[in-house]
Order: sequence, then C-alpha cells, then structure tokens
Amino acid sequence: MTLIEAFEKWAVEGVPGHPDKVVETLLSKLFFFGDKVYKVYKKEENSISKLDRAGRIEFYRQDFYWNNRMSPEIYIKLQPLKENNGLFLNTSFEEADDFYILMNKIDDSQNLTTLLGKGGMQDEQIRKVVREMGNRLKAISRENGEEIEDILQTGWREFNNRNIEALEWIYEASPALPFETSRRVISFLQDIVDKEEYFSFKRCPRPSAAIDNQSDNILLLNDNVCFIDIYPPKKIWRARDDLFVLARLATDVAVLGNKEMSEMVYDEYRNIAPAWPSQVTDIYEIESALIKTAYYFIIKKAGLAERYLSFIESHPLYLRKKHETQ
Repeated sequence: MTLIEAFEKWAVEGVPGHPDKVVETLLSKLFFFGDKVYKVYKKEENSISKLDRAGRIEFYRQDFYWNNRMSPEIYIKLQPLKENNGLFLNTSFEEADDFYILMNKIDDSQNLTTLLGKGGMQDEQIRKVVREMGNRLKAISRENGEEIEDILQTGWREFNNRNIEALEWIYEASPALPFETSRRVISFLQDIVDKEEYFSFKRCPRPSAAIDNQSDNILLLNDNVCFIDIYPPKKIWRARDDLFVLARLATDVAVLGNKEMSEMVYDEYRNIAPAWPSQVTDIYEIESALIKTAYYFIIKKAGLAERYLSFIESHPLYLRKKHETQ
C-alpha cells in the first residue's frame, strides 16, 4: 500500500479521518483537513518516482528545506512514516518508508496568477515581491553553494544547452501545443545560446539557486509575500543565473498584467543586484513563456496557455530572429 492509498483509507497515524478536500497535481496529492494540508509525492511514473529510496528521502528533505526557508509560516514539518500491517506510523528518517509534508492551509485565490488576472496588484506590491524573492533567493544560494557549483560545473554554454534539452517534457502538451510549435521555439533557444556572447563564458557569470517561482507559487497573504512548491524536481533545474528566475517573474507579470508592470520588476531588481544586458532577460522571457504555455496546456487551462504562446510569438526578440532567418 502506498502512503497516498493510506491517506484515502484513513490509515495514517495522527491524521484526523476523512479529508475535506483532495487536490491532485502533476507530482503530488494534497489532503486538506481544516486549516492543515498534508502533501504526499506520488510513486507513479514521474521524475520523483524514478528516485531510489535514498534519493526520495533526500528529495523530501531538500524540498521541505527550500520551501520552509522561503515560507516558514506555511511549511510546518516533514514527517517520516513506516508501514506496519496496513497502517503508516510515525518513525525516524532512518526507518522511513515514505513521508508527508505538513503545511498551513493558504488562500490560493491570493496567488499572483489570480491577482494579476483581476488587476488586483498595486505597484508597491509588485516591487515588494521582487525584493522578497531576490533577498530569499540570495540566502538559499549562499546556503547551497556547493550544489550550485556542482550543477553548473559543465561550463556555462554546455549547461544551457543541456537545460534546453531538458525542456523536452513540453512535448507532452501535444496536440494542444503542436509538436512543430514547441520544436520551433526550442530550436530558436538552442540557436541563440550557441551564438549569444553572454553564454560564451567558461563559468556562469551570476550563479544562483533556481526556484520554481511561477505565478501560481507566489502569494500575497495579509500583504506578506509567500512562496509555495518552489523546489524544482530535476537537479539541473535547481541552479541557474539569477536573471532566469527574475525573467520568469517578469514574464508572468507581462502576460497576466501588462508590459509596464513587468518593466517595474526589472527596475526594482536593479536596486538589489548588478546590471545585466537586456538581451539575456529577453531570451529567458521566451523560455519562461514556453514552459508556462506547456504547463497550462497539460493541466487543461488552454486560455492561459494561449496567452503565453501569444507572448512568445509577438516577442520583439523572437520576431527579429525569425525575420533574420527568412
């Protein structure tokens, strides 16, 4: 019996009966009980299930650590469990068969996707998100310097080429996102990484932890900035330069809000980080939009997906490069 099955059968120590609600994501199931949420990663075919026992333990540890570091007010504890005669009982990490993450319930209607879509964000709130994200990202980067260095050691251009290859998961969005469209944008990214001077450095010029800071995962709760589910499931996605993380936020703000607000994202970040060539964040905006396009098609939110696809196809850099090849 898996831990998810045990939750469904009320067979987990300390868990109070039948959940009020169950939400399924690509990688996990969330069980809601009053003001608490229990998160369990699936053991079905996905990037988490491919890990051996030691790898799964380490993934849970790091997932909880990163999320608790970003939002300690939401992430309460990581609980190891061991199966015994059809029950999952609390145990030590050394004896654990599986884990759950205990979280405080949040109002997900206050995430950036919803707030931006309703026009409900003020300029200072956008700037506050940028500051909080930047400062917390710096802290995680300092504390995980060795892992970041290990991930980036292949060389900066080679790393980016491998990262683009890792985007092949987006083909799962076909036929809603046609294979030819995905292939065209990926080819564009590969070509520009091969030619752009910024990627010619032997080492990453701005090494940073990379978080999954897409707009569904950033919230404003009582005017406090909170983050959820920010730990990337693949190792290669856990390090980058800080500009990619910045551009992901700016892209969401541009698509769901407007271009002027996205410029505010960059303007605020210039107050806490060194300057950068705008061409780089332009490239990352297109990559970020491709990721979000596929993601929304996969979870059956075609309207949002189409907005991100339109952003790519109307992006000045994408249009300019397309014109140059004609």
